[in-house]
Amino acid sequence: MKLEEAFKQVEKFYQAIKSIHSELTYEKLKTCETPFKKWFRKEVPAPGYSKKSGVYIFSNIEEEILYIGKAASDNFGAEIYGKFGTASEVENENGPRFDNSPMAEWAPEEYKGIFKAGDIYISALNIMPKDFSSLFEVYLHVWCSENGGLPPINKRIG
Repeated sequence: MKLEEAFKQVEKFYQAIKSIHSELTYEKLKTCETPFKKWFRKEVPAPGYSKKSGVYIFSNIEEEILYIGKAASDNFGAEIYGKFGTASEVENENGPRFDNSPMAEWAPEEYKGIFKAGDIYISALNIMPKDFSSLFEVYLHVWCSENGGLPPINKRIG
C-alpha cells in the first residue's frame, strides 16, 4: 500500500463519520522528504506535535507503508522514538544507527536493515479528540488488509 492512497482513504473515512461526530478533526503531517536518521534529534513527528495524539505511518523511500501505529495519549514523540531505541554511531558519516530498534527486531528480514539505518520516513495524522486515534488506526489496518494485506511489520489489526 502506498502512503498517498492511505491519506485518501483517511479523508473518505473522516467525511463519513464527521456528520456523526462534528467535533472530530485531523491534520496530516507528511514528513517523507527526509529519513528519520537525518532529524532524529528534533521533535517528532514535527515541531509542536510530539505531545499530540493520532496515527503515525512508517514508510520507505518509495512511500510503501511498512507500519501503522497510534499514539493515543498525547505521546507521538515517545511512541515513535520508542520504535527506534537509542541511536548509536551518531557521529558516523553515514548517520546514526538504531541497532537496538524494537522495530528492526520485529521486522521481516528484508526490512531490518532500513530500520537499523534509520532510513524510515514518518508521516502522521494528528487526530482530535484523541479518543478517535484507535478508530483511525483500525480503519487503516482493515483498509490495507482488504487491499493487499497488512503492512509488512504490522502483525495484527488494532
